Amino acid sequence: MSTNVVSEIIPYLYKASSIPNAINMFLMNANTDQEQFIDFSNKLTYFQSLLIDEQQVTHPKDLDDLYEGIYTNFPTLKFDFISRRKSFLKFCSKCSLFCETGKPIEKVRDMKGCRIIIYDDNPKTGTDSCYALMEYVIKFFTRLKKYQLCEAEPMMKTAGFNSAEFPDIYVPETSKVPYDYQRFVKDYIFHPKINFGYQSLHVILFDPIGNPIEIQIRTHLMDLHAESGPASHKIYDKIRYGDDNFMNLFDAASVHMPGFLLDSDGKIIKDTAGLVNSRTLFERSRLF
Repeated sequence: MSTNVVSEIIPYLYKASSIPNAINMFLMNANTDQEQFIDFSNKLTYFQSLLIDEQQVTHPKDLDDLYEGIYTNFPTLKFDFISRRKSFLKFCSKCSLFCETGKPIEKVRDMKGCRIIIYDDNPKTGTDSCYALMEYVIKFFTRLKKYQLCEAEPMMKTAGFNSAEFPDIYVPETSKVPYDYQRFVKDYIFHPKINFGYQSLHVILFDPIGNPIEIQIRTHLMDLHAESGPASHKIYDKIRYGDDNFMNLFDAASVHMPGFLLDSDGKIIKDTAGLVNSRTLFERSRLF
């Protein structure tokens, strides 16, 4: 199994008392001559700042304001609003994949994100709401909060999608992402992933000091398909990462951090720090 600079952080996770402690030990002892070390160390430093922020605040005010804006401007919309931080291992796994495929680690930008799930049993009107909400979100951040849009990376594994293989999936006749925003938004609703039927709208923005945040918008039917159907992360990760998956190098039983517990069968029963599982920062909903 191949290794790279990212995999060298694993032994420090076994010695450390916390994720920030593991990051500090790695940065002090790593071989700085390795390819992509600087990019990875920069990402680790930013991830560490996210962890520290989580100890001090409940959630960023900008996201709180976004929720209030949606609540006010879409008075009949029923939705979940969930802010999450990617798990540390999932973050490292993605950095490792970028190393293996020659992509710059600096383009890993989805450590922190917000997912908005729209409740509408009508696929067409639900999809229309996704597009309308994405346009609102972009205008909210760029005009009111002075964020900058990040040009989207090319969408992967969408060419040749066969709707006959996914009869329960609704695909609109055209994308309704406004022309001015099309190079910034990944429209997996109009271009579902070929092997999974995954659908969602994704956009990444940079806050005024350059920190990225990813916003995902989908209907509850799309979310159900993504979380428990053939497009689920477990199936997707197995196909995408295969035997080189960073997670295959990791032994959870060797971790001794407060807030991380396994049962007698080795199953994770507590992961307060978000080492293996994503960490929900806050969640609000309007369901009636």
